[in-house]
Amino acid sequence: GGGGGGALGGVADADDAEGRVSAVDRATTRQEATIALTALVAHFGSLYPDEFLTGLHALRTTLALPASPSPLVAEHANVAATGLACLGTLCANLGLSLVPHFRPTMDALLACAEGAFATLNQEEGKGGGDDGAMLPVLPAADRAVLQAASLRTLSVVVRELAGFVSADLPSILAIACHPTLVDESDGSSERGERGDGDGFADTDVDEEQGDETGDGGDLEEDSADDDDNGDGEGESEGEGATQRSGSGSSVAVAPEVVQQGCQLRQSVGELVAFRLLLPAVYKRSAELVAAGLSNATAGSLVLLLDAASRGLEQVSTKEAPTHHVAVFKYLLLLLDVRRLACVQAEGDAASLASMSAKLNRLESLAASTFVQLVLKLSDGTFRPLFLKLVDWATTTADGSVALCARLVPLFRVVSLLADNLKSLFVPYFSLLLKTCCDVLSDSATRLADTPYLAPMAMALTIDSLTKCFANDDVGFVTRPRFEALLKPLSAQLERREGEGAPLYRRRIDTSLAPCLAQLAVAVSSEALWKLLNQEMIIHTRDSDASVRIGALVVLEHCYHRLGDEFVNLLPETIPTIAELLEDEQVEVERQCQQLVKVIESHLGESLQKYL
Repeated sequence: GGGGGGALGGVADADDAEGRVSAVDRATTRQEATIALTALVAHFGSLYPDEFLTGLHALRTTLALPASPSPLVAEHANVAATGLACLGTLCANLGLSLVPHFRPTMDALLACAEGAFATLNQEEGKGGGDDGAMLPVLPAADRAVLQAASLRTLSVVVRELAGFVSADLPSILAIACHPTLVDESDGSSERGERGDGDGFADTDVDEEQGDETGDGGDLEEDSADDDDNGDGEGESEGEGATQRSGSGSSVAVAPEVVQQGCQLRQSVGELVAFRLLLPAVYKRSAELVAAGLSNATAGSLVLLLDAASRGLEQVSTKEAPTHHVAVFKYLLLLLDVRRLACVQAEGDAASLASMSAKLNRLESLAASTFVQLVLKLSDGTFRPLFLKLVDWATTTADGSVALCARLVPLFRVVSLLADNLKSLFVPYFSLLLKTCCDVLSDSATRLADTPYLAPMAMALTIDSLTKCFANDDVGFVTRPRFEALLKPLSAQLERREGEGAPLYRRRIDTSLAPCLAQLAVAVSSEALWKLLNQEMIIHTRDSDASVRIGALVVLEHCYHRLGDEFVNLLPETIPTIAELLEDEQVEVERQCQQLVKVIESHLGESLQKYL
């Protein structure tokens, strides 16, 4: 214990050496003293906590970064990083003994972490002295050391003292979700594909819990300290790194920094009570959205949702109904970001294209988080929630752009729900059938007014329908529904806006043809197969060679899926095949020959004698 006091004294005394040693020597002395203290704490901290706590004030001085307009140089960063490591070791070994000193220590830690990331703002041209001059910035390596140390120490504090950090959650989230910590190569946007289980929770939930005034429904409720938290340490994620998108500029961030940011979000999500975490995340997200959307804003929203999603993972099936209204309100805020971006861009397709990757990532994670919530709810609780989602997406008075911008996230959610709930979700498509037809026929949605949204909305709609047909073991696809969908789906063969031949062919091969073939499988009626066959024969007479090829591809998929049963329709198809085998376009003739081979494999004989 005495050794600990001496080391702490060395940290403080190093400041008194001014005039006798250079700044570099002084910094080196402070570093060495702090390193010695770290070693002592690691070995004796739990045995002599009081002795080590007596010099905590001196340790906090090592975290102090120079205030503007003084430059932040490597010496400052190295001393602060060493102090952060020592503080983390102290917290890990002393645990609750640190509580009487928590407030000033946490203030010093947060100030240091905020200063570490403020250097990025300077580099991006946002920082400067009081006279407007740019401040010197740290070399990348020194900056990375300071940032990683800040994030690592915050993770330790959250792990050891999670019940005391609720008041600091806004600051912690701002640091952990800094836009430069988005790793374009990691899998945080796909985390929600983890939804396991294939049905609703069996728990019966009182209908009153679905009321928006029920417990957990108010996201603005003040947070309070909570002692009941989980334990354990999360594993680091997000390895690898590249250029992180800042506010309009790219700033290089070291892989270790991104990894530690992910570790901090995991600690916050897993150990801070969800009833405290969700209001803080919602408030921070709402502030970012209100301040104006950019790549940086979208990146921060992704990371905030990542933290919330990790927190939701810890919520039990029994507790989920308490939070589902609040979670739904938060997810609607995020799913509406694309619409807000469209409004902000005022129809500027180039501006929207620059944010497209981040918006897609945000929506994907929001959709997977919604599924994560649904898998913890009963059918009785889920149904009104889904009805609200459909109503939110399909009844907007802000015009076609707003409507289409909401249809994209709607069908992203629907597609993921169909993936996870399988046949249990198929009956819910009765609520979506008219919307699907409107999107595909463009009769009400006016997708033509939004060419930058139309392809995505249609692709997601077709993908959702394919999954509906594939999971239909309840007789959902009746004759009226088949007839309602056949024309709009077939019309996609003629849609070519801004699409070259390769993109058109890929869309038909991977999206439209599988959907129509699955529709035929689901309806299981030769009379209705005949309608589909006739529709394709009509399209083989189109003046556009690509459309003729597309119709042949659809027929090929139908023969693959239905086999011998579809061969019964061959007599009415033979004349069309004979014509296309002599088509003036080589590609059409080649595709027709491919169809003939598939038919012959099921027929068991050559078609030549019939042609």
